[in-house]
Amino acid sequence: MKRFCFLLMCLLLTPIWANGQQVINNFNELPDPAFFRMESGSGNSFVNYSILTDPAYEGTGSMRLEWQAEAIADWGGYATVEEWYPESSGTFDFSGYSHLSLWFYNDIPSTAPSHVEFRILFYDVSDVPIDTYSRFQVELWYSHHYILDIQPGWNQILIPMRDVGQQTNGEGFWLPGWASSLPISWILDTGRSFVL
Repeated sequence: MKRFCFLLMCLLLTPIWANGQQVINNFNELPDPAFFRMESGSGNSFVNYSILTDPAYEGTGSMRLEWQAEAIADWGGYATVEEWYPESSGTFDFSGYSHLSLWFYNDIPSTAPSHVEFRILFYDVSDVPIDTYSRFQVELWYSHHYILDIQPGWNQILIPMRDVGQQTNGEGFWLPGWASSLPISWILDTGRSFVL
């Protein structure tokens, strides 16, 4: 299952009370590979990334993600791009923000309509040492989006920064199997994942 040229432009936070936004990454240039990397469930799943100057929604560039996810388990498979906080002694602090916004350009619809979802992931380190850089030692909060079948063009994902308690289509974030609350000041990593 393969899909080409899924472009991400700008990852933003919208404040609760003020007018304005905090840019997490505008993707005008390639991120530092020490903090931006690919993770997959098999050798045939991957995400390749590069920066393009056209089309760009805002600024001078956008990130191109070329991906392939192979179903290697009963539930499917995945390929993820992870963006870790750039300092070993800090985390993203999303407290005071109401929404996460992501502008994307779906260049070519998925070759398997309704079978692949795009996930935004938060890697929560509120219960582990802050310098933990393994997805298997943190709590993973998910936001699910079925956007890979849409026609080409710029679109926005606007996700409320709240714990929805169960899997939904982009209405917030949830932690599978645990009774917890979204610790938005303890996010070490944000991930973008293509999942079968």
